[in-house]
Order: sequence, then C-alpha cells, then structure tokens
Amino acid sequence: MFSAGQEITPADIGQRGAAAKPAPAKTELAGLPYKEAKDQTLNRFNQTFIGNLLETHKGNVTHAAKACGLERQALQQIMRRYDIQADKYRDKD
Repeated sequence: MFSAGQEITPADIGQRGAAAKPAPAKTELAGLPYKEAKDQTLNRFNQTFIGNLLETHKGNVTHAAKACGLERQALQQIMRRYDIQADKYRDKD
C-alpha cells in the first residue's frame, strides 16, 4: 500500500534520511577490542541522543526524561556517567 516493492522502507512512510539497511561498522572502531568499541559507541550515542533531548527541552531534565520514557533520576545517572551537563542546553537570559 505504501511501497512500490515488496518491502516498506523508511522513505515510503516519510522518514527522510533514514537508511533502509543498518549502516556498516565504522572504520574507526575496526581493530578495537569489543569493550572499547562498545564504550565508544555508547558514549557517542548517549552524547547525541541525550544532547538532542536536552536541546529540545531547553535543558529541562524532567521534561527530557519524560519524553524518552525514563525516570528523571535514571536520566541524571546516565548524564553523570557520560558527563553530560544540562546547563549547557539552558537558555542564557
């Protein structure tokens, strides 16, 4: 119904920029031990994901936590672990 082919892709439902297939492993992770590669990947993910949440909610941790389905304390714990500061995303009036 939404796709010309047998498979519905993100583009078929209006998702721009989404890849139909998982991206291949980053070359900067190639050759790293599993734990180090995993740590780098999680760090990058959390910095980006939580940073975007905090930017959207202007640094309000309670609203950001609610938006992603976490308790405020759980989000704060992740923020501490990855050294993410909410103040960086708050308006500087």
